[in-house]
Amino acid sequence: MSNSTVCSKEPFDPNEAARSSKNNAQPDHDDPIFLPREYVYTWQDLAYIASLAPLSHVPESLIPSEDIPEPPVIHYAWLIDDRVRKHLLEEAKRRGLLFYGYRLNVTDPRQLTAPFDPKTEKPDLDEDTSMECAAEAIIKEMGSGRWTDQYINFVLLPNEFNVPAFTVYTNHEIHDPPSDEAIERLRVQLGFTGKPKWYPDGLGFQWIE
Repeated sequence: MSNSTVCSKEPFDPNEAARSSKNNAQPDHDDPIFLPREYVYTWQDLAYIASLAPLSHVPESLIPSEDIPEPPVIHYAWLIDDRVRKHLLEEAKRRGLLFYGYRLNVTDPRQLTAPFDPKTEKPDLDEDTSMECAAEAIIKEMGSGRWTDQYINFVLLPNEFNVPAFTVYTNHEIHDPPSDEAIERLRVQLGFTGKPKWYPDGLGFQWIE
C-alpha cells in the first residue's frame, strides 16, 4: 500500500517509452539475469544483481509492455544520506508531518499480545513515513501530481541490501516520467548531488505473475 493514503495511470503506450529521456538509452546487450523467469531469484542471484547497481539504464526486459506488464521494480533514485535525511525530517517537522509509532520488540513475547500503554511507553519517530509525507508535500507544492507510488524506498547496492533511497520514478512510470526540469528543481530543493541513477528494488526484486 502506498504511503500516499497515510499522508493525506494512464494506459501504457509502448511508443511513449521511446521518449523516457536520455537517462534510459540502452546498449546493445542487457545482462540475462534480468530476463523473465518462472522461478524466484536466489540470494546469490540478488547479490549478483546488487553488484551491478547502479545501472546506467533500464534493461529492456524490465520496461512494462503488453507481454511483460509487471516486471520487477527498478528505481530512478538518489541515495539518502544523513544530510538529506535530516533535511527531509526538518521539512516534515515544519509542515506538521512527523509521524510516530511503536516498534514491535520481537524479543519480548509480551509485546506480541499485550497492547501498548501510551502512559508508560514512548512512541518512536517513524522517519520513513515522515520523510514520505514531506516529499509528497514538496512535490505537490511544485505544481506536480504524484510522480510514483512511493518516494522513500530501499534499493540494492553492491554488498548492501535495503539502502534508503528517494525514488523519482520507477520503470513502471517510464512511459510518463517527470520532466528533466522538474527533477532538477527537486534535486536543488532537497540538496541531492548529481542526477538520479537506476537501482533495483531492495525489498522485492522478483518476477511475480
